[in-house]
Amino acid sequence: MRNIYLILCLACGALLSLCGCARTVTSLQLAGNDLVFTVNVSSEIQNGNRYYVVISGSSTDIAVPALGDYFVAPGEGDFDESKLKEFGPDPTTINAYYREYFDTWSDVILFDITDKSSNSGASTYLIKSGLASFPDTVTQNTIYSPTIPNNIEAPYMPGTTQLRCHIPLSQFSVAYAQGARIYFKILTVSDSRILSDLTDGSVYVENTAAADNRGSEAGDAYAGSHGSFDITSWIARVE
Repeated sequence: MRNIYLILCLACGALLSLCGCARTVTSLQLAGNDLVFTVNVSSEIQNGNRYYVVISGSSTDIAVPALGDYFVAPGEGDFDESKLKEFGPDPTTINAYYREYFDTWSDVILFDITDKSSNSGASTYLIKSGLASFPDTVTQNTIYSPTIPNNIEAPYMPGTTQLRCHIPLSQFSVAYAQGARIYFKILTVSDSRILSDLTDGSVYVENTAAADNRGSEAGDAYAGSHGSFDITSWIARVE
């Protein structure tokens, strides 16, 4: 009889142990669906301004021109060849921009402010390499055409100092796994294509739902730049 009681006790203990294990819940981190950028500047946004978010899926050092230099992004054909030669890297051809800068970029988000009186005048474009980076052997700048992504919201509200985009991660050139780092740099560019401000250092946000990264800038825009080019703060969020 004692053996039967012993067996029953052991069985009950094992059952209780199993029930306790069943109550243990493992936290599961999920990849996000959308990448959201919010950028604030110190003065009301002006006509002709351009704002860029350069994306890289692998490079911790996103190369860009220096403040005050001439700026052109992949796929943009409306640049001044003489300015390119005056301010660009040596040798001063569009290929030099690909070799020195674009080779560390995979995608570029462009906020193009052509008419700040209405939402329709502010367009968000996505310039895609289709690869991990734009190849450094390109000799012309018309291969990568800006496209309008499936942007969920208006990028700009008239009379404000804030820009915002909300773009599905599936539309970028790199397929980001859960937890992968998405490196980026935010730039402001005048209507004459002078690089006026940029975020400091290597910045990233992880591809995990609800992950975010945010920062503030020290008012170090290029001398003489209008306040609408002076980045004051930013938020990058994965949703």
